[in-house]
Amino acid sequence: MSDPLFPFGFGLSYTTFLIGSAEISKTEIKKDDVVQLTIPVTNTGRRDGTEIVQVYVHKANDADGPLKTLRGFQRVHIGAGETAQANIMLPQFIV
Repeated sequence: MSDPLFPFGFGLSYTTFLIGSAEISKTEIKKDDVVQLTIPVTNTGRRDGTEIVQVYVHKANDADGPLKTLRGFQRVHIGAGETAQANIMLPQFIV
């Protein structure tokens, strides 16, 4: 099997983005909890643009599991020089 010619997210963009630090809705997570991540995204370029914020997780103490798994994403459209919040819900089954 060969590597993909165009990996996910490949392409030209006419602006640049800065992804800030995520804030989590709960500091203590129980088995059936759903948590929300709020992630600031700033368009640092001179044109409006769209960014897809992706969240990958790894289960603690799972040596045989995947190194990372995509568990959430959100597309955010941001005007030039502006900041928007990506709000991504993580369902209970990943905890």
